[in-house]
Amino acid sequence: MIEQSFYDYTTQFGESQKRSMFGGTGLFKEGAMYALISNDKVFIRGGKGLDAQFHELQCEKFRHVKNNQRRR
Repeated sequence: MIEQSFYDYTTQFGESQKRSMFGGTGLFKEGAMYALISNDKVFIRGGKGLDAQFHELQCEKFRHVKNNQRRR
């Protein structure tokens, strides 16, 4: 499963915590969320210059859809 293998990979960079969020699993370091794993995909948190780089690389942006709403 990608969730466990990615989490295991991150342990080489120090301790992380994981928590259920948005229908997936959020990964946290020192209280800050840096990734979300949902439906066997890893979404890396952007911000500042990363958003533009992710867009350039055609990375998919995570969109949380509540059960009672439809996807766009």
